[in-house]
Amino acid sequence: MIQNYNFYDVIECLVEKGITTQIRIDDSFRIYADLNTGAKSHLHLYKDGTVIGRYGYTNNVFQYGVVIQEVIRFLALEFVNCLHGRSYYSLEWAKLYEDVIGGFDKIKEELYA
Repeated sequence: MIQNYNFYDVIECLVEKGITTQIRIDDSFRIYADLNTGAKSHLHLYKDGTVIGRYGYTNNVFQYGVVIQEVIRFLALEFVNCLHGRSYYSLEWAKLYEDVIGGFDKIKEELYA
């Protein structure tokens, strides 16, 4: 699969959509972006497309899309996975989810039920 984007393109797109990110270096000196979900679980995006969350969760977002919009959609789905049934989260991520997928109100209803 040929990609037309890289790690920095994804970060730029997220920032343009209102998501605050922080570029950091882990204990192994690998660069990643803390995606600041504001949820129970963190979500870190590494330069190779790996996302790492709580409880040892990993996946690779670059395998899901040839175009950057598909990667952003996948990250929005990953954000919901970070909630783990809790009702606190970044409003910016909630807006992004609503914009690219829709139906965040239904998720909120389940969280506050």
